[in-house]
Amino acid sequence: MRVHRDDCRKPFHLELPDRFRRAKLVQEVDTADGFDALGHCFEGLISNWRTDFSDAMCIHGIKLIFEYLKRSYEDGENLLYREKMLDAASIAGLGFGNSQVTVGHSLAHAFGAVYHLMHGTAVGLFLPYIMEYVCNKSESHDSKKILSDVAKSLGFVPFSATDDEGSKAIIAKIRELQKSVDFPQTLKDIGLSEQKIDEKINLLVDLVNESSSALMTPRTPNNPEIINLIKYALDGKSIDF
Repeated sequence: MRVHRDDCRKPFHLELPDRFRRAKLVQEVDTADGFDALGHCFEGLISNWRTDFSDAMCIHGIKLIFEYLKRSYEDGENLLYREKMLDAASIAGLGFGNSQVTVGHSLAHAFGAVYHLMHGTAVGLFLPYIMEYVCNKSESHDSKKILSDVAKSLGFVPFSATDDEGSKAIIAKIRELQKSVDFPQTLKDIGLSEQKIDEKINLLVDLVNESSSALMTPRTPNNPEIINLIKYALDGKSIDF
């Protein structure tokens, strides 16, 4: 859903997604849109500006996407599955619209600008990496607990699981969902090489730093960490810093 108001004297103009029109979209675009919505939900949950209202939207959006993205991918003509994914995307928009996205979108915007990657592809690809990064040093924020609570509510771990176990489980579920719909998990999967990255690394870092979304991250990366996030995503390494 998009809302336009370029003049305070004019009423809002709403654009609502159409499940019938979207049934004709190519599978790659559809899956990328799904992971963009999933990124909105997860990043909205850990944002510095999160609220009780945004949490409710983001958590339900995650539930719908885990339940219906793979189904929609496998049966793209099923209008119920498509309707549920459209609902999830709209709910995700309401969620992050009342919190904010984080450094995952900063990276996605940078890679979209430099390499013309599809936005949802870039968001979804970086999602598990930035979740790991944020959780690795969570002493000063509650991101690990938030992700663990979601994992418990979705039945991914028992309620007796620790926050560390729960957060790792839901990140693993993101990667599992990626595999199930043939979604790229590394920058090499989308044709980028170390040479191509190195040629533009300074520009990429500058673009990430220019993005206000990075400031909404409970653990904001410095320049060496931005470079490492990119390098790890290139090779598919779990974040250990």
